Amino acid sequence: MRRTAFALAGLAGLSSAALAQPANDNCSNAQAISGPLSLPFDNTGATDDNPGDNCFVLGADIWYAWSNPTAGTVTVSLCGSLFDTAVTVYSGTCGVLTEVNCNDDDCGLQSELTFSANAGETYYIAVGGFLGETGAGTLNITVSDPPPPLTNDNCADAIAVTGFSSVSFDNSGATTDGPVNCGSIGADIWYTWTSPVGGPVVVNTCGSFYDSVISVYQGACNDLSLLVCNDDSCGLQSSASFLAEAGRTYFIQVGGFLGEAGPGTLSFSSGILTGPVPFGASEYYLASALRWDDARAIAQSLGGDLAAIASFEENEFLRSSVLGFDGQDRRGWIGFNDAAVEGTFVWSNGEAVGFTNWNSGEPNNANGTEHYAEMLGSSGTWNDVPINHGPTRFALIEVPGCRADFNNDGQADFFDYLDFASAFSAEDPSADFNDDGQVDFFDFLDFVAAFSECE
Repeated sequence: MRRTAFALAGLAGLSSAALAQPANDNCSNAQAISGPLSLPFDNTGATDDNPGDNCFVLGADIWYAWSNPTAGTVTVSLCGSLFDTAVTVYSGTCGVLTEVNCNDDDCGLQSELTFSANAGETYYIAVGGFLGETGAGTLNITVSDPPPPLTNDNCADAIAVTGFSSVSFDNSGATTDGPVNCGSIGADIWYTWTSPVGGPVVVNTCGSFYDSVISVYQGACNDLSLLVCNDDSCGLQSSASFLAEAGRTYFIQVGGFLGEAGPGTLSFSSGILTGPVPFGASEYYLASALRWDDARAIAQSLGGDLAAIASFEENEFLRSSVLGFDGQDRRGWIGFNDAAVEGTFVWSNGEAVGFTNWNSGEPNNANGTEHYAEMLGSSGTWNDVPINHGPTRFALIEVPGCRADFNNDGQADFFDYLDFASAFSAEDPSADFNDDGQVDFFDFLDFVAAFSECE
């Protein structure tokens, strides 16, 4: 009996020791460290001492007070640790901490972040687990030279970019100088861009190495008017399209989500991916557009509207030769919508509805917000979606050709005149030029007027 009691007491002692709070469980007892290092840790038994749910998940944290004699870009990494980690870096003091950066999953379920450190300043590092997970791991800190001073940190010092081109950037060390919008943009740098042509333009940071945000403005630094902004369009990077005026200068704000920073590439390109591609009496274009209303505005700027589809042949032409002109699988906006009357779909250009190609189970108006039609590039079928639908990023645009191109050879010439006159003399239905159901003198007058406009 005594042996059992001693054994139980020993087990209790071992359990108590195993679950004892780490010496650096609280910010006020943070372990002092400095410079580059690799330090094993174990947060088993730690409590939650961090101010708030940083990165929404950090718990069971232990603390370090880190400094470095020189300024630089610091990487704090828990990669290779044996549990689901989280890490946050703060400036200030334990009673008044300001978050610098945080991370949950960067290398699998482990964490890594970077920040810009000032020479001699002490930063507090909270190391913990996702929703309080615990275990053993290694804290690795590296320090690299600081990036060169930013010359375009402020709007007033924006760097000019010309033409459809790309420029490398790094917003490390930037402050926040402009409006905060679209993904809580911070650590922003600035560019100006003058459009060489009128029409749709795409500006993006796709392929950059951090979670970026873009905003495009017109006006002046002291009176900016937001045109468009984007947070995540190509992974965690950003892409925004807008209608540019030839010769007009725009301000581009490039930053990071919640102030994230890193290197990247800013690119400007025409929003027209292909076109004009002729079919029947119209020409078709494919343009970048994230919203249905933006897509229609781009179409109207080109003298047309979103595509109105009258037959299976036209539908298949749009799918294969326009939406998928280069073999890529895309989803594109078409003009079909029931924005005015729920359940009554119409073409945005006013054409009569005679052909539909809905996907199985569509339209279904999910959540009561799906009033605009997209074409699926994989099948050519249609789906109703909201006005802003993430996967739908392209506009299928139809620009009417010359109506007097009676023989559909791509040009209005004397042969069209002869062909129409022949059809008119024979009272052929194709000569019903004004579509009023009869072939008469008014059709002839309308054809001559259209022919004159096309010359």
